[in-house]
Amino acid sequence: MVMELTQAQCEKILAGNHYAHLGCLDGDEPHVVPITYAYENGCFYGFTFEGAKIMVLRNNPKMCVQVENIVSEHEWESVMCWGLFEEITENEETQRIKLAFAERHGDAILGHEDPPVTPGVHESHPRSKKKPIVYRMRPYRVTGRAERP
Repeated sequence: MVMELTQAQCEKILAGNHYAHLGCLDGDEPHVVPITYAYENGCFYGFTFEGAKIMVLRNNPKMCVQVENIVSEHEWESVMCWGLFEEITENEETQRIKLAFAERHGDAILGHEDPPVTPGVHESHPRSKKKPIVYRMRPYRVTGRAERP
């Protein structure tokens, strides 16, 4: 049976994961990419590199994030969040976010290894050697559904 999740259940799912899909609009074309994120104090934080996703979000900051846990066809949970892209440039805030990511991903964020930006960017990819961009999304709407046996 499919059920609506409470806000508390959604928060638990968001805080308990670190991979998601980010959706945005490039003109009238949808753009969806996998991301690695940290969820802290009701906000999504991420790292990425200059590229298509950042160009699209700078032009239209409306974005959504979808987080899911799938056990089977009839046992899953999914949370959708809508908000606005905010590029973070303040050094102190950037350092705080890096530390939050370091807690989850170890030394990669602190510069001792390649940073985990998206599941699809491997250390040999040319963008992985550039300085990461730090961003935040404060959800203004959160919904969730689940099916459990």
